[in-house]
Amino acid sequence: MSSFSITSFFGAEKFYKKHDVKQQTFMEDLMLYIAKGYEALQKVKNLWMRRHVMRWDPKVVFPTWKQLVEEHIHNMHENTMTWYVLPTIAT
Repeated sequence: MSSFSITSFFGAEKFYKKHDVKQQTFMEDLMLYIAKGYEALQKVKNLWMRRHVMRWDPKVVFPTWKQLVEEHIHNMHENTMTWYVLPTIAT
């Protein structure tokens, strides 16, 4: 007789990889939400927000506060400079 578990019933969900399109889209949306001043960086620690996002897409990997500061803000700044600021200055 095989053992019964929750994961065997629902299936094991695999999280998105770091460079997956859906994960990247989520990170961009989260960073824009924070950058536009709607929420503080500590919002990523909020359990309710994590649960809300996980209900929409349980495969999303939620970043830590440290990851936001060290990786994602820097990437967003570079992308903004490359896509919007530098082309404006060059013209």
